[in-house]
Order: sequence, then C-alpha cells, then structure tokens
Amino acid sequence: MFAFHPSAPQAKHYDAAMHAALAESVVDVFDQAKHALPLIKWESIERWAQAVRDGARCGPATFGAYFDLVAALQTDDFDTATSRLGEITQAPNA
Repeated sequence: MFAFHPSAPQAKHYDAAMHAALAESVVDVFDQAKHALPLIKWESIERWAQAVRDGARCGPATFGAYFDLVAALQTDDFDTATSRLGEITQAPNA
C-alpha cells in the first residue's frame, strides 16, 4: 500500500508549478496562433500571464478553457479559440 500524507508545502509547490506552466503555455500557444486570433491583443495575454506569475490563481474552469483552446486551434475553430482565450484572460482570480 502507498502511504499518502497530506503536505501543505508540497501542495503549494505543485500548485505554483502548475500555474506557472499554464501561464507559459498560454503565452506560447498565443504566440504561435496570434495571426489566427486577431481579436485578442498581446497585452491582455501578457498582463494575465504576469498576474499568474505573480501569484494569482485560476480556478478549474480556466484550466478547462485552456484545453478547449488547444483543441479548437487543432481543428482551426478560431471562433471557439478566441472565446476560450477571452475566458482565460478574464478569469476572475487572475
């Protein structure tokens, strides 16, 4: 059997790493797809990413919107991609 002992420091470490990876990935995805998403401004992406880097936390819906964003881009559904990116940058906690 595995012994799992809750650890607040470990949870905080993983949460910070997960949020940092999300911020960097959103920036990278937008950088690659910005030509197809003209309604989204680079400044809004960078402002959101910086807020996350500075400690703002996003809820599960933001992570879900990220996965929907990537799926939409893979199928050239740029309307959905634009919508999901807007959801991400307007996440209430960031």
